[in-house]
Amino acid sequence: MTALVTVEEIRAAAQRLDGVIVKTPLVPFPDTRPRLLVKPESLQPTGSFKLRGAFTAISMLPAAQRERGGSGRGSWPSSPRWKPGSRARRN
Repeated sequence: MTALVTVEEIRAAAQRLDGVIVKTPLVPFPDTRPRLLVKPESLQPTGSFKLRGAFTAISMLPAAQRERGGSGRGSWPSSPRWKPGSRARRN
């Protein structure tokens, strides 16, 4: 069984992402009972929630591996190239 994420790990991830991601609001979904809140990750510069996981994973790699371009595994290496401070890519 995999251990649950700790509060310390959550805080460390939040600190790594500070200034990189958009702090997305919780938005009430209309006409639902009980009240339903959605988090519009489409407001991120890349247009999806994958930015959080990809940036966190890459930022935890040793510097030499980051210079080579990360691991090259998973779906996020094939996403559009983006770096903090760049503008969103719109199709």
